[in-house]
This record gives sequence, C-alpha cells and structure tokens, in this order.
Amino acid sequence: MENDAGNNLLKAKGINRLDHENAKKVFRAGDLYNSLGLTRETIRHYEKIGLLKPRQNKDNNYREFSTYDFTRLLIVDFYKKRGLTLSEIHQIIEGLSLSEIYGVLERKRVEIENKLREEQRILKMLQETSDFHAEFESSLNVFSIRKAPVYEILGELSAITAFEEYPEKALGIMDQNAEDLFGKMLREITFDRTGYTGTKMYIVNKLAPERKAPPGLLDIGSCMYTVTESGRFNDADDAMIGEIHERGYRWADAHNVKLKGVVYINIALVAFQDQKERLFFEAWAPIEED
Repeated sequence: MENDAGNNLLKAKGINRLDHENAKKVFRAGDLYNSLGLTRETIRHYEKIGLLKPRQNKDNNYREFSTYDFTRLLIVDFYKKRGLTLSEIHQIIEGLSLSEIYGVLERKRVEIENKLREEQRILKMLQETSDFHAEFESSLNVFSIRKAPVYEILGELSAITAFEEYPEKALGIMDQNAEDLFGKMLREITFDRTGYTGTKMYIVNKLAPERKAPPGLLDIGSCMYTVTESGRFNDADDAMIGEIHERGYRWADAHNVKLKGVVYINIALVAFQDQKERLFFEAWAPIEED
C-alpha cells in the first residue's frame, strides 16, 4: 500500500513537472491556428480587442504566445458556445467576480429565452400561412362546413381604406413589432336573400376554436367556408362579395344548410402577379345548427 501511494505521488509529481515544462513553451500564431482550428483573421481580431496579448520577440519581431494564451482561447470558446459576445467574454477575462459572472450568464439566459419566444411567435405565424398555402387551392371557390376560429374584438374601423383611423383605432391597440394589420382585420358583412345589407371592419385577436367560448368573445361556430380571391390582378374587388353571396346561397340550398345572414372575411395570403396584388380571403358564413 505504501509503495502504491509512493508510486502515485511520483506519477503526480511527474505530471506536474510535465505541465510546468509545457507552461514554459513558446508558440507562434501558426501553432494556434493548427491546434485550435482558428483562422488568422480570428487571432488578429482577438489581439485587436485585447482578448489576446502576445509578447513581441525583440530579436525577430515575431509574436509569441504562451500556454496561458492557449488557455485563454479555450475560455473564449467556452463562453462563445454559450452565446456570450466577445465584449462580455472580455469583461469576464478582465476579472469579474463569480457573482458578476453569474449576472452576465443570467442576463444572457433571459435574452435568449426572449429571442426563443419571439422566434416561436414568428414560427407559428409562418406555419399558419404555410398550412393555408399548402391547401387553399382545394378550397378556392369550393364550399364546405368548418368550425371557425374564435375572435376577441379589440376595435373597429369604418373601412379597410380608412387609413386616417389606423393610428388610433388599429395601431394603438396592437403590438406593431409583432403583429401585422392584415392579420388583425376581420370584415363582417350582413346579408339576406336580396343582397348585402351592411358591413363592419373589426380589429381582432384570433384564438383557437373552442367548444364554448368565454363571454365577450366572437364565437362564430360552424360555418359554410370557402376561399376566394380579390385584388387588382383579376379586378375582382367588387365581384368577390357578390360571388360569395350568389354561389353561397346556391350551395346552402343544395345541401339543406340555413345561413344566419352574416359572413366574416379575413385575408389569409398575399401574392403578386404582373406587379398587381392577389389577395386570398377566407370566408366564414355561420349556419344554423340543430
């Protein structure tokens, strides 16, 4: 046992001696490139901002790096992989306390969590638009029965072209950094057998369909659903609403569906052709349910 302990001690001393000898080594910039996979430009940049401070050999004017410079580069890599900026890493290397380092790490964690939430929000919007794009042609001018989203009404515009109302009645009640106006607009059109009788333009939050919406929300329920196109490309602005009315009643009568006399329209996809916009709308006409 004593011999084993002695041998282990000798080995430890040997390792320490090896580390001590390596610590005295002098390296050139090329050694850093080859050993750590860094580029010449990266090393130069680190020197410029003070992350590396090689000494200058007076005899040959070469920059010389020590084992401690290698260690410093490993520390830089450690924190870079955790998302810290070079400026933040520089602060740590310059001598932040453990509690101060914890503060830097916590701020970075919160920053990344906020970015992830923002990316998730954008991803959700992209997914909705992509899903609509993938299947909308099968519903273009084709009617079916679907459950509509639930809407929270935030405000009302007199018309989509009432641009002077936007600052107060639209932009003032939405998150301009996260939400787009097309996505917030829901047009309500009332009608009877003879034609359309009125219209409103709401600013809304769209929610997922629910079996029973809480009070105060616009729960459209089951609807006669279709997708239709408007815009300057096909000069269909005026014809679109008339088409929904005429063909919608024909389809409803043929399928023994009773309409409630109102349709809700939202813009779901925007495209351009020949420098003219093409707008694709979802139309939700609530039906009487047994």
